[in-house]
Amino acid sequence: WDSSTRGRILGSFLYGYIPTTMVGGIISNNYGAKLPFMIAVYGNIIFHLLCPTAAQVHTELFFACRFIQGMFVVKSVVG
Repeated sequence: WDSSTRGRILGSFLYGYIPTTMVGGIISNNYGAKLPFMIAVYGNIIFHLLCPTAAQVHTELFFACRFIQGMFVVKSVVG
């Protein structure tokens, strides 16, 4: 991959992380930290396992997997 594509793939995790930060805090305040944390961990595991196959199929699919992984990162803020 060229440097532009590599930069997009590396940044895609952050692109997914930014919009869900506040949502994760709200969910944690309402339901406690355990449920959002479990969902985030299992979601990241699933999409982490899909990343090598996605990278072989198409770079945009790999970008989407990394973006979704970033969305699964939950800020567990309680109280």
